[in-house]
Amino acid sequence: MRTIIAGVGYMNLSDSSIGPLAIAELKKQQWPNNIRVDDLSYGPISVVPIGRIAARFHNMLAEVVVALARHFGKTKVVLSGGCFQNRYLTEQVIDQLTMAGFQPFWQQRVPPNDGGIALGQIWLATSPLREVT
Repeated sequence: MRTIIAGVGYMNLSDSSIGPLAIAELKKQQWPNNIRVDDLSYGPISVVPIGRIAARFHNMLAEVVVALARHFGKTKVVLSGGCFQNRYLTEQVIDQLTMAGFQPFWQQRVPPNDGGIALGQIWLATSPLREVT
């Protein structure tokens, strides 16, 4: 299993947010081989295109989902929530889970955000299960 600690920010553009500062400090530490500390920006914004930074960030999130699936030892993984409206993230997570031997499930007819929550609320309100809850 690999752990990734990631940050995004631009110290050379006077970005004083916690991300770049934390990554700079974490990189000074000695880490086991399975832990990687990365600054996802890899340089000034004029050198690294925003799309590449975004792809690196989303790829890291997909790796985290796979790591969590491995940690919990479940073969079936359900993806839901507003972040999965992001097509790139959803496709990366599905691809990486599948390549790692997991069976991902995701919304295909109902949106993963508030629209899906509203539909679930309507279903519960009209369901015999509402008497149990």
